[in-house]
Amino acid sequence: GRARPVSRSGGLLFAAATSVFIYGGSRPTRKGGDSLQVLEDLWRARLGSDGGALWEQLTAEGEGPGRRSGLCHCPLLPDEPLRRLVFGGVADHRVASSSSD
Repeated sequence: GRARPVSRSGGLLFAAATSVFIYGGSRPTRKGGDSLQVLEDLWRARLGSDGGALWEQLTAEGEGPGRRSGLCHCPLLPDEPLRRLVFGGVADHRVASSSSD
């Protein structure tokens, strides 16, 4: 099959022109477990006129924020929407306990 990003939560997502980008986020290491895999992968989906998407994994330029979830971002310049400043987020590796102490 074709390459595509794994399912995740808390990742950065933004659209620019005819592409959608995904960076980072987290996912459980196993179903029902309390450990998380924190991601630092960058993906672009080129959107076709038929509604389909072709995914490709990219390499970020510069030093990125590393493995993070819950990131913030903004464009560096209004006329260059693909140049983003990515900041913040957390690198937690465990799911918060839901006990009622």
